[in-house]
Amino acid sequence: MAVEYLLDTSALLALMFAEKGRDQVHKVLHKCAISAVNLTEAVGKIAQRGAPLDEAWEHISALEIPVLAYDEATARAAVRFCDLAWTRGMSLADRVCVATALIHGLIAVTADRRWPTFATLPKGFLVIR
Repeated sequence: MAVEYLLDTSALLALMFAEKGRDQVHKVLHKCAISAVNLTEAVGKIAQRGAPLDEAWEHISALEIPVLAYDEATARAAVRFCDLAWTRGMSLADRVCVATALIHGLIAVTADRRWPTFATLPKGFLVIR
């Protein structure tokens, strides 16, 4: 199956912790990828909630989600969203997710309702809650 969606950390955590919106993520999971930056953030958030790092990696790895690299092209695209960090508090991982979705022509999957007001993606956003 071809990748059509890009998971934000918030969407992956909704799935992992059975939070609101997880059903929407589950429906598209087989067509999702995640950026290496969001993967790093997700593992850290799971560990922050008490799971050992190795266990957090194992839980996410079991989902077999393709990981997209953070490279120079993505960095250049993410820089275009720096003003959103300064004016709206958009995190680096969020900006990388939007930039990665833009570069790869993917739909960004997020729990953050503000994203569609911040940026435009050719294929748009799937806001899960």
